[in-house]
Amino acid sequence: MQDPTPAPDQPPAATVYQQFGFCDKVLTGLRNAFTRGRPHDWAKTFVLGLICREDDGGLSSIVRALDLEPQAYDGLEKAFRSCAWSAELVTEQWEKAVASDAPILKVAGRAVLCADGVLQSKEGVKMPGVKRLHQHSSTSSKGDTIWGHMHGAVGVVCGEGANRHCVPLEVSIQDGMRAAAGWDGASDVGICDETHPVQATRASFRAARNLGMPCILTMDRYFMCEPVISLLRKLNEEAGECLVHLVTKARKGCVGWYDPPEREPGTKGRPRKKGDKVDIFELFESAAFELVEAEVNGERRPYDVCVVDLLWRLGKYFPLRFVLCVDSEGRREVLVTTDRTLTASQVITLYRHRWSCECSYRDMKQCLNAFGYRMWSKSMPELDRFAKRGDPDRLESVEDGRDRELILGAYEAISRYVALSCVATGILQILACREDEEGEITWSSYSRTPKSGGMSVEAVRRFMRKWVSSWVSNDTSSATAAFIRERQVGEGGYRPDLQRKGRR
Repeated sequence: MQDPTPAPDQPPAATVYQQFGFCDKVLTGLRNAFTRGRPHDWAKTFVLGLICREDDGGLSSIVRALDLEPQAYDGLEKAFRSCAWSAELVTEQWEKAVASDAPILKVAGRAVLCADGVLQSKEGVKMPGVKRLHQHSSTSSKGDTIWGHMHGAVGVVCGEGANRHCVPLEVSIQDGMRAAAGWDGASDVGICDETHPVQATRASFRAARNLGMPCILTMDRYFMCEPVISLLRKLNEEAGECLVHLVTKARKGCVGWYDPPEREPGTKGRPRKKGDKVDIFELFESAAFELVEAEVNGERRPYDVCVVDLLWRLGKYFPLRFVLCVDSEGRREVLVTTDRTLTASQVITLYRHRWSCECSYRDMKQCLNAFGYRMWSKSMPELDRFAKRGDPDRLESVEDGRDRELILGAYEAISRYVALSCVATGILQILACREDEEGEITWSSYSRTPKSGGMSVEAVRRFMRKWVSSWVSNDTSSATAAFIRERQVGEGGYRPDLQRKGRR
């Protein structure tokens, strides 16, 4: 490896190679997800270009970011349609890499997973999975109704103190393609006829299994439903251990039952399954509270809490722990967990970690434009924006086998794009977790409002974008750098006199 001589305003060469070396190590570790080497090379090129690009012009921005020949566009495009890899295998290898390289946060001996939905606006009339979506926001920047994709996302919290990030593990479209669940090959690309909460729960359990450690799954109150808790109990029983516990928030009007009293000797009849019924939110008026402190964003904050163990869901009687808490400003909320051994302070801390996933989605959307895919199929029926509730799904009109295959191919290309975008975002977040405020990356560019308590994803991204050309030109030991060098302008990797052919 040839170390470039740094100028006075440059960081040490070791710092540059350390950041890009980690990125190269992670990308090289994805090789087991590919049956051929060339699609893997293009996937590594895409991730590095996504990290370092300066604009959001689709695959063409990758070509510009790495100074590739124009013919490289065809190689990138064909890689997403290749049969040599799948998004599921990439996600599996990525989760194993996170388990070995990321500073995963643990509470009560368990890793903290966050699962939620991500709505992404899409205007493609022939793009698979586009549907009408309703979103609720406290700001006026989001419309009540949009057309786009409903993604389910799972991430793991990494870092310490205020320098925490939710590293995305799996993001996939979980709604809009249910009409195609019965097609041949639909299950191979991840399409099923299950609801979004159930799919998000399954994805979280897969993530915990690939991480190889027990986890606590944090979700908002939308996921406080019987299918989620029933599925978690079933999956834990099949695994032979309590691999995943749930921490969520109770909805208004939630009721429960006390545990049944002990049966007196000699009493006839069947034993009782439940005790007295109670409205959980009414306990705020009569329960005895105690003062505890919980960690929130690296700070200790006081809460008045009351812990109540109840049975929930009539007929199912799930044993849950309800934590009634009141913060210093008088706001009330009821948190719920399936692990009755957790303390009130731990439950509050765990649920507050859930907010880090919202920041992670913001980084994916605003910093990397990770959902900027433009995959579509001419076989897809056009989107009818005036369709009413109850009208047949447009996929029901597709009966030709070849058309179905092309539509599934476009859907799989989108899944692959998003899976690699998770890898790109996660690499930046892991590097940000490792970097302190006085590190070599801090000086790289001016930031008027730097992130408090740690390094931001955008700061790491600016650093890598600034030095990617130096790394590609000088690192002779990296196969990724060599592959990019051979396809850069003027390097002879392509014949410049050839004109790019039109799309198929």
